[in-house]
Amino acid sequence: MSGIMPGFAYAFSSDQFRISAYDDRDFPLSAASVQSYIHRGDWEAPDVLLIVENEEWQESIDTIISAAHNDMTPVYILMNREDELHREKILHEQQGSNNILLHLSIDSPWVRDYGPLQLKTGNGSVKWMDFTYTNGLLHDDSVPDQLAGYIGGTIEQGDYLLDGGAVISNGNGLCAITDKSLEEAAVDLQYPEEFERFRDILGCTALAVLPALTGEATGHADIIAQFLTPETVVVAKLHQDDNDIIQAELEEAVKSLEVTAHKIDQPLKIIRLPLIVEDAFFYSYINGTRLKNTYLIPSFESVPSEIDHIAMNILQSALPDIRLAPIPADAIVQRGGAVHCITLGLDLPVNHDDFLFREDRTALLYSPSTSF
Repeated sequence: MSGIMPGFAYAFSSDQFRISAYDDRDFPLSAASVQSYIHRGDWEAPDVLLIVENEEWQESIDTIISAAHNDMTPVYILMNREDELHREKILHEQQGSNNILLHLSIDSPWVRDYGPLQLKTGNGSVKWMDFTYTNGLLHDDSVPDQLAGYIGGTIEQGDYLLDGGAVISNGNGLCAITDKSLEEAAVDLQYPEEFERFRDILGCTALAVLPALTGEATGHADIIAQFLTPETVVVAKLHQDDNDIIQAELEEAVKSLEVTAHKIDQPLKIIRLPLIVEDAFFYSYINGTRLKNTYLIPSFESVPSEIDHIAMNILQSALPDIRLAPIPADAIVQRGGAVHCITLGLDLPVNHDDFLFREDRTALLYSPSTSF
């Protein structure tokens, strides 16, 4: 990516542009405007959970839905209206359940990436933003608009190529993204004003730039790190000793997060979770999803059971009051994602009447002929 020097960690805050190779060279920038919106925190409990029906990992979906029901979090299942046979099967299986089925035109199961990004205001309202989906799949790219049509909300268009899994946030203005995602968004670090505009649109006071992991196809931050609270972030730590490059990239990510938090005077506690890399497959326990009182954490049969136990124990210690729900994720990893990638916790508009939506529109949502 142009403008990035190898071996350097990058941290950009509201009032300065810092390039750090663990030195103290600062480059002043103009102060950022006061943020009207703040990017929703990774840890914030959603109103509803979105998931796309997919036969390849039905066990994972069933486990996620069961955990969400135990958590009292409504589940909206997105179904491809083009797949009539599978749709009829799911309609029959879901009859009488508490799930809402949304018939949309979709191309893939990665709802985290093409779903709306969410920004919040101080009064509790939420703004949905729709950026262009990097995979270029037209149906997927239209999902935010389709959801807004179903739910009756509004959505603002963003003029960047950006996936939802590319951005992590502590909900207090501290965010992170990888250098690869910045490159895909055509944001050049040689132009600080351009970076500031991008950061402000995302609702971030400061944006740490992390190195994308070598060999990991998505280049997304949600494989590397996730905020458990406004002050606590979990960062992957390679469990093997045979990949110095990825080890160094993860340590650089830690440094960038620490420097960025420090620049805006926010406390930050870093906890490490094991990462297993086998060939092109990244078994990341970071890639989970938070509900109200439950955390959906990936679990892998392809990983030694003691590693699963280590990850569960570390996360449970960090979230002592939260129930952990292990989700079988091997099949998802084989396609390049994990639990976070196939789920999206969604905050509904503040004036949204959920009871009216669930009760009065059920017939519409279940109808095989539903269309726009």
